[in-house]
Amino acid sequence: AYLTPALTPHHYRAVSRDPWQLVWITYEPPHESTPLLDVRAATLTKVDPKPLYHLVMGLFYAQLAGRDLALIESLTDTIEQLAYRCTPAHTGAGRLWPIWQAVDADLARPWTVDELGQLIGVSDEHLRRLCVKHLGRSPMAQVTLMRMRRAASLLRSRPLKVDAVAELVGYADRFGFASAFRRVYN
Repeated sequence: AYLTPALTPHHYRAVSRDPWQLVWITYEPPHESTPLLDVRAATLTKVDPKPLYHLVMGLFYAQLAGRDLALIESLTDTIEQLAYRCTPAHTGAGRLWPIWQAVDADLARPWTVDELGQLIGVSDEHLRRLCVKHLGRSPMAQVTLMRMRRAASLLRSRPLKVDAVAELVGYADRFGFASAFRRVYN
């Protein structure tokens, strides 16, 4: 993977006669959570291209069909997660991935910052610093963002009532959920 921050000149040179397959993932500024936040210069990292290739092909065909917006959003989020894992800051932002995987698997759980920190063995204050540095938001703001993205996907793709979606993403009542949803999507 070749990572290039915005406005950084770069070029490529083939060293063999093997054909290349290129996938460009770009983030238009301002983007709230670019995985390239800490990349200051053009950087080459070693990654297995197969998962990214298959996800991008799935996204391509999902967009051709054009009907399943929830699937398109889910594939886009997964591609972004792989992009994060390609960054050299794997010990920084990548270190946070076990937390976000656990939260994603149980969004309804009433997570606390202390519980999140315990997942990777850091204090709640150190976790807060890591999240602000690598994501630009607090740990609980990231949990809220994940909940709202899932809620938006559920509301678009399934015939569920707002109360049911609120419960699935960790809100006891529709009013707290609606308020959080408006904060994220307004």
